[in-house]
Amino acid sequence: MKNDTKNKTASEEIQNYRIQARLLPRVVHPFMDPFQALTFGMHHGAPDPTDSEDDADISDDPAEEEAARARRRQRAREKELMCQYWSMLELIPDLKSDLPLLDDEELRVLCDYLKHNIKSTRSNDSGRLVDHVMTYMQNAYKSCGDEKYRSAPGPSLQKYARGWTNWYTARLLCPQALLKRFDEDWERFAEQVMGNSQLVRGGNFPSFLYDQPAAQADPTDEAAGLLIGEYLSMCYRAIWTGPASALMTYGRPERMPGKPPVAFAYNYFLVTERTIAYTAVVVRGALSNQTQFSTQDCGKYNASHLFDAIVELFEHPGSAFAQKTLGWWNERVFGRMGNLRQITAAGDDEETTADRLRAARRAERKAARAAEKEAQASDRRERSS
Repeated sequence: MKNDTKNKTASEEIQNYRIQARLLPRVVHPFMDPFQALTFGMHHGAPDPTDSEDDADISDDPAEEEAARARRRQRAREKELMCQYWSMLELIPDLKSDLPLLDDEELRVLCDYLKHNIKSTRSNDSGRLVDHVMTYMQNAYKSCGDEKYRSAPGPSLQKYARGWTNWYTARLLCPQALLKRFDEDWERFAEQVMGNSQLVRGGNFPSFLYDQPAAQADPTDEAAGLLIGEYLSMCYRAIWTGPASALMTYGRPERMPGKPPVAFAYNYFLVTERTIAYTAVVVRGALSNQTQFSTQDCGKYNASHLFDAIVELFEHPGSAFAQKTLGWWNERVFGRMGNLRQITAAGDDEETTADRLRAARRAERKAARAAEKEAQASDRRERSS
């Protein structure tokens, strides 16, 4: 298996691992560490049901509040690792039966192989979009929010000349909340970003994630137009249903000539928050001036943080934002493949046993905390009387 990372074709016994590993960054996490996820999942099993998802009321004590934030970060990290663990078992059928048979060294070799394929998939998808991200500016100029995008330079603009050194790419990279400052003097703003006097973090959602007409209609609402821009959806379709479908507003028909794209190769006809976040990370990499895919560029920006921040927007699947946004995406990407999408998405909105048990545990924990607070209050009243 060690040699398989150096060969274009995988040996027969791990061919299935190679194929499925290429789906992991696209539907789970582009920067996941398979070894960390697998070892955590095997040693910890299911999350502790007694561990509270909700901290107590915010404390006035800075030390206590910092400790509470640390607990929330730790729980979020553990939850993500468990998600990655179960996703790997689901997406790689051979893994569940093979895991108990592997010793530590064999597990490490397997995980290195998976990580190699995750990295190459990321780079390949970014490379495929390098030209398209420039072309789609011209087609989605309304969504980009400026008539200038009609005359965007197109794929002739070399990679090294993109990023914050070019108005077209810099404006799409600019955080939506800072777009007004950018438009006042874009060169000065770009210099500040490149000089790290204006920090851009993963949670500062770039303007290419927005539909600009919708965002500009209500500038005070940072969620207005977020993740429903035609530019981003074109890039998504280019990755998942093929470049030929990118300009098809409601996606491609079921049958088209040519090599099957990702969605068809993996029978994956459903847009999720993670596939959206993955596309956003790849698009940002293609817009940058970095010649090789990397998690970081200017200042505090980290591509992994951008991915996590987008996924977190969908933390509550039943929220109006989550349902409306995912509904919009599935219509835009798979709208013309109704039968396939209905089969894939059937039952997605139904409450599962796990959902009901999770809600019951949460209610039980809240009731226990309320009873404990009442008991403490009662003790204080007795001592004071």
